[in-house]
Amino acid sequence: MMHSTRLSTIFSWLPDWAFPVCVALVACAPALWKPLTIDDAAYVQYARQIKQCPAQPYDFTIFWGESPRPAQEVLAPALVPYWWALGMWLLGESEFLWHLWFLPFAIVAAWALDRLCVRFSVPRRLALLIFFWSPLFMPHVNFM
Repeated sequence: MMHSTRLSTIFSWLPDWAFPVCVALVACAPALWKPLTIDDAAYVQYARQIKQCPAQPYDFTIFWGESPRPAQEVLAPALVPYWWALGMWLLGESEFLWHLWFLPFAIVAAWALDRLCVRFSVPRRLALLIFFWSPLFMPHVNFM
């Protein structure tokens, strides 16, 4: 309980609504300059297809594994490619801006965890710091 009190004292100048936002921003900041890796290239192709023809997101062939395959066979849930396509349309072809475009997902996750902590009387700020700067979250800060 002592650590929670110290943490609250250190961040007492920060409004309650701003702490989850700041935690998400700091947790995602190192990934802003990260290049596209592994499955990101496939998601870019899906997003470009959606940008060109939103009604037919899987109507193309993608090189996956060792051969070309219909896009319908490679897993890509709709939300991420559609969100990314909108970001491409608004922001252009900038990987840095694409990373910023995905920041609302981290902010919503931080806000949701903050609300859960309030509901279940868990030390909010400590829980947010532990979750967002741990192996539970940090490895997942990319486009996939």
